[in-house]
Amino acid sequence: MVLVGPQCDPVAPLHALLSFTGSTAAGKAVARACIERMARFTLELGGKSAAILLDDVRLDKALLALAPFTMPMSGQICFAQTRILAPRSRVDEVAHAYSAVMAGLTVGDPWQETTHLGPVANARQLGRVTDYVEIAKAEGARLTTGGARPAERNKGFFFEPTVFVDVTPDMRIAREEVFGPVVAVMAYDDIDDAVRIANATDFGLSGSVFTEDVERGGAVARRINTGNMTVNGLEVVPNVPFGGTKMSGIGREGGPEGLEAFLESKAVYMPAAG
Repeated sequence: MVLVGPQCDPVAPLHALLSFTGSTAAGKAVARACIERMARFTLELGGKSAAILLDDVRLDKALLALAPFTMPMSGQICFAQTRILAPRSRVDEVAHAYSAVMAGLTVGDPWQETTHLGPVANARQLGRVTDYVEIAKAEGARLTTGGARPAERNKGFFFEPTVFVDVTPDMRIAREEVFGPVVAVMAYDDIDDAVRIANATDFGLSGSVFTEDVERGGAVARRINTGNMTVNGLEVVPNVPFGGTKMSGIGREGGPEGLEAFLESKAVYMPAAG
C-alpha cells in the first residue's frame, strides 16, 4: 500500500521504479509523484469487466464457472466480472438463474467455512456500495436480489449479494467501479452490440466470453479492449502478463512483460577494429 498525500511522498529519490496496485484515483496521484522525479511506474488499477454470454451458452456450465468470479472477496477485487452481458432473447433466463445462485450465498463471518461473502472493507466502503444501489434504482435498473444489509447482520460492514437487470450502458452502475457485491445483467442484440457494450467503459482490465464454440468465443475476446480475456472461465496466472488498458492502468505484472518494466536498456558503442 502506497500512502499518497501532502505529507507522504511515495517516491523517494533513489526509487527508479514504483509498481502500484490500487484505485484509479490513487494511481493518478502516484503517477504524478513519479513524473516529478522522472521515476518510472506501473499501475494496476480498477476494472468494470464484462462477462459475455453468447447465444449458444449452457447456463448450468457457464454459471458454475462464472459465478465465483462476479463477487470474489465481496466484489472487492479489480478483475471481478461485474457486468454480465446476455442475448436479449435470453436475458430474463440469465438474470433469473444468476440471481438464484447469488441469493443462495451465505453472508457472514469470513473465518467460517460455510461463508461465501464476508464484509466490505470499512464503513466508508459500505456507504459507497449503498449509494450505488440507490443510484441504480433511481436510474431505472431493476433489482432482482439483495440491495441491502442482511437483516441478521446489523453490525459490521456486511452487504447482500446484489443483482440488477434492465441496466443500460449509460447508467453509472454499468460504467463505474462499485467495488462491492453488486453485478449488472445487461442485454445485447447481436455480437457487434455486445462488443460495443463491453467496451463502453473507461476501464479495461479483465473479461470473459462463455460459449459452446471456443473459436467463436476467441474471436469475440479479441475485439474487447481489455488487458485480459478468458474463454469459458477466468484465469490469472503468474507466467502470463496481467494488467489493463484505459483507466485500468499502465504496464503489466507477470510473465516476461512484467519483468521488462524493471529493466533499462543501455547501448554501448565500441570503436571499429583496426
